[in-house]
Amino acid sequence: MFGGQAGYNWQFGNFVAGLEVDSSWADLKDSQSATESGIIITPIIVIPFTITEALSAKIDYLGSFRARAGVLATPDLLFYGTAGLGWAHDKITVAEAVTVAGASAAASASDSKSHVGWAAGGGAEYKLLPNLLLRAEYLHYGFGSETYNLGVFGPFNSKLNVDVVRGGLSYKF
Repeated sequence: MFGGQAGYNWQFGNFVAGLEVDSSWADLKDSQSATESGIIITPIIVIPFTITEALSAKIDYLGSFRARAGVLATPDLLFYGTAGLGWAHDKITVAEAVTVAGASAAASASDSKSHVGWAAGGGAEYKLLPNLLLRAEYLHYGFGSETYNLGVFGPFNSKLNVDVVRGGLSYKF
């Protein structure tokens, strides 16, 4: 993942509150496959077959708009919690290959969706220089379910959740 953020913070003594928006380009992938082999027995002949199915998903961007609130442990170290709106773009692809008695056929279909849900997590921010901040953050994105239209394979319902641990460098104006 690679991205950027912008936000604004207010400080009240040792308490800090703020708003933040971020967007990240991602290359998050997951896949599963299964192969089944067997034979079809007829009165005249035995026919071998193999069916291979593969399902893959790829998230190409994530983003969020969140509120955050935290406490300064020292004048340079902030611990915070954050929650708000999250979004992502996901593409699902399904493919199937069938081989019967040495003859093969294959088909595939894809669909993509933009998901909207929530994001929540926490982190720590350390002031390296007066205007340079170093950050470590964990976020959980919960997007619920979407139905993907996969043509001949029919509709496919997918629940999307993403967990991200990331680091960042920020410039404070």
